[in-house]
Amino acid sequence: MNDELSQHKINRGHRARQLLSDPTLNEAFESLLADADEAREQSKPDETLLREECHRAKKSIEALRKKLAFWGSDADIEQKHLDELQAKKETADVA
Repeated sequence: MNDELSQHKINRGHRARQLLSDPTLNEAFESLLADADEAREQSKPDETLLREECHRAKKSIEALRKKLAFWGSDADIEQKHLDELQAKKETADVA
């Protein structure tokens, strides 16, 4: 993998972590989840499509959070890989 792609993954991971720790974004997520719960709870027995939409909305928010967390973890892996390559290069340069 080239250094540019690795650096992109590292930068993306750092930004993903910032987003996950952003209070405003988390408040928006929680508000959307609460809205979906409320709409589901207030739905009538024949409003199955509404309940399904609420379920999909909640799953989408969960998927977004998981993707951001994955990118954060991926950044750690990429950074470790780059650090190992750099250490090997420095060792080779000394020898």
